[in-house]
Amino acid sequence: MYGWSGPALLFLRLYERTGEPAWLSFADQALERDLEECVPALDGSLPVRDGNRGSRRGAGIGSAGILIVTEQLARYRFDAKAARSLPALRVACRGEFVLHPGLLNGRCGLAAGLAFSSTPDRRTQDAIDRHLTRLSWYAVPFRGGLAFPGTRLLRLSADVATGGAGVLRTLAALQDGIELLPFLGPTPRVRH
Repeated sequence: MYGWSGPALLFLRLYERTGEPAWLSFADQALERDLEECVPALDGSLPVRDGNRGSRRGAGIGSAGILIVTEQLARYRFDAKAARSLPALRVACRGEFVLHPGLLNGRCGLAAGLAFSSTPDRRTQDAIDRHLTRLSWYAVPFRGGLAFPGTRLLRLSADVATGGAGVLRTLAALQDGIELLPFLGPTPRVRH
């Protein structure tokens, strides 16, 4: 949302429309700029450094967002410089402790990032399943249905970025293969 992965995604879409290979190079360069903001962690992951506040792994600002775009670039250019970071970005999205349920800064974003994997393996599928199962930790009964808390878990949220709409959209995308968000492109279906 706020880094170079957004422009990289634009460059990928321009390549898809025009077939001009220069757009793939631009996408790779943009992703490399985002990867410069990442710091390798002891667990082999590659989270985005967030100043004094630690690291970010989410889809809005973090490793999952970079992963989603890098996976798509690797489909067209497997030898892209950014593609070398794919294993560490995937590890960043497998994290056990996730504070929020949401799409842009929580479990849903991590599960979605992993779902874009061009080489899904057992560990990736297990991590996706774990993230989806643990969404129940955040679910709050509300007016005959379920609701989810938003940022900082202080109140219920129904929006796409942090709340129930994003959770629902993620579940539908991963189970039914609908687009997670229109600009991201098709979401691969996952077994669950």
